Amino acid sequence: MTHPYQHIITELYRIKALEFGTFKLRSGLESPFYLDLRKVVTYPALLRDICTALWNKINEKNIKYDVICGVPYAALAFSAGLSVLHGVPGLTKRKERKQHGTSKLVEGVFLPGQTCLVVEDVVTSGISLLETIAELETEGLNITDALVIIDREQGGAEALAQQDCRVFALFSITEMLDVLHDIGLLPAALYNKCYDFIRMNPGPNTDHHAATSGKHTDHVAAPQIITETHPPRLSYEELLPYAKHPAAKKLLETTHYKQTNLICAADVADPNDLINLANTVGPYICALKTHIDALTKVTPQLIEALKELAERHEFLLFEDRKFGDIGSTLLMQYTAPVFNVHQWADLITVHPIGGASSVKAMMGAGKAAQILIAQMSTEDTLTDAAYLQKAVAIAQQYPEAIAGVVAQQRVHQNPGILQFVPGIHLVATQDDKGQTYNSPEVAFAKRGADFIIVGRGIYQHQSPDYEAARYQNAGMGSLRSPARLIRLYNLCEHR
Repeated sequence: MTHPYQHIITELYRIKALEFGTFKLRSGLESPFYLDLRKVVTYPALLRDICTALWNKINEKNIKYDVICGVPYAALAFSAGLSVLHGVPGLTKRKERKQHGTSKLVEGVFLPGQTCLVVEDVVTSGISLLETIAELETEGLNITDALVIIDREQGGAEALAQQDCRVFALFSITEMLDVLHDIGLLPAALYNKCYDFIRMNPGPNTDHHAATSGKHTDHVAAPQIITETHPPRLSYEELLPYAKHPAAKKLLETTHYKQTNLICAADVADPNDLINLANTVGPYICALKTHIDALTKVTPQLIEALKELAERHEFLLFEDRKFGDIGSTLLMQYTAPVFNVHQWADLITVHPIGGASSVKAMMGAGKAAQILIAQMSTEDTLTDAAYLQKAVAIAQQYPEAIAGVVAQQRVHQNPGILQFVPGIHLVATQDDKGQTYNSPEVAFAKRGADFIIVGRGIYQHQSPDYEAARYQNAGMGSLRSPARLIRLYNLCEHR
């Protein structure tokens, strides 16, 4: 289907307001594309078309305002264009308060309490918009909405939504890529390179399109996946030949046999609660994730009881110790007689902060396959794109020791590296500890999950077995019904 603003997208490409190559961003990242809408002022017809499209968006979304103000300086031309062409009362905000004359930061006529619609050319992290909004609010204006030409899909819209400011974009960067690819201006290889960059650098607070925030962002369509480099998902049975570690094979066999990709995170402190939970949810899970060092008491009898339940209900024991140190220390911790993790755990988590040498130090010391923590689900995680890429590289280097990675997005196409996505809840939300949650459907449709990890959504429920069954059905149901998955994907994109 033709995009309603396809002509604007192609013109932006023609005048090189959207360029492709290698560009270093202010964040230090190297981007395969660059946006510079300051060039638009040299093309009056295009400027007029964009301002008309922005005006249509205002009417389409019934955005209420008294005055309008552009973020300095790139967006000033567009806010001025709206004022001239459509009679919108405009304001001009300076980057710095002038030190002479009236010393005003905001020029124009307005009254305290009036609603100001903020206009921006491109939103990336949202910092410029948030700074402008804060300064306008200091002047007594009320800000509820922002009108944006392009959303780079790197967390800005979601950051603004968390501050109760809705973002309405003419189009997202992935929509621009889709249009340019569809009409033959963007080769598939470059399309995929750009899309992978967006996917690997979504910003700290984002599910790309505010699926977790509950706020509205105005996006249209999910990016297409070009099949030559993004093969269809393999079944768990089809993944088996790619698994190199015995524990990874056992996990896939268990998942296929029991028809569950659910891992229950038993984040409890009481040993009795752990045993009761394991027995209750055992029939519905492929693995039980433990924090053995968080228990109030650990005895050989407790470990034996866990092993017996794992055998009876056919699930793996997944110790979430998150080993992270130099190799010799890791090995000592892994084999320490206090917990004897190396003797009973099938899977263990490892922070690759020490590099590949730490991973190698633990190889062969126990029966467990390592799961590297490549990315965390807290809103302010320090596991950035560079860290994520290095973690995945280590996992690909040592498949005989590493079964997969914990990550919030798919960053590779290696079927031998399984992806575990934590922070799953049937109702996407956020807690007061900075933990962000995604629904099972989002985890598989957008995060590329092979396995979902659910904690509080199960063990805090009054009927953990009932809830575990729901998560089992949600996880496997997403994979059994691709059409349903696509519908849910699109729902998340439009939420």
